[in-house]
Amino acid sequence: QVLPGDRSGLKPDLIILNEMTKEAHVVDVTVPFEGAGTFTAARTAKEQKYAYLKAMLRDKGYQRVEVDAMVVGSLGSWDPANGLVLRKLSIARRYATLFRKLCCTEAIKGSFAIWKARNPNSPDASEDPAI
Repeated sequence: QVLPGDRSGLKPDLIILNEMTKEAHVVDVTVPFEGAGTFTAARTAKEQKYAYLKAMLRDKGYQRVEVDAMVVGSLGSWDPANGLVLRKLSIARRYATLFRKLCCTEAIKGSFAIWKARNPNSPDASEDPAI
């Protein structure tokens, strides 16, 4: 979604605006390749990418503006920092556990679909991942 009045073309995955408390929360999902330091780098990149929206929301009178990233590795790893993001969003612990499992499963399925498309002649390409 695009914020009204924003011409940057940025489309974060989730924007929560609370007009009563003048708080805003911007969240974007990223699925980086897994490796040393990639989750931190991906989170930092998302925060930098949406710094413009953060400033714009402050200019519109929002007193507290948070920009966060949900980071799930391409092979299904969960960034522990996602837990803090879910707590900021007031997501119940039980649902957060389910959400984590769903996100990791979808990342694995997506990675397998990409691999399958690039390797159509492989004998493993006809199978779905065992999740």
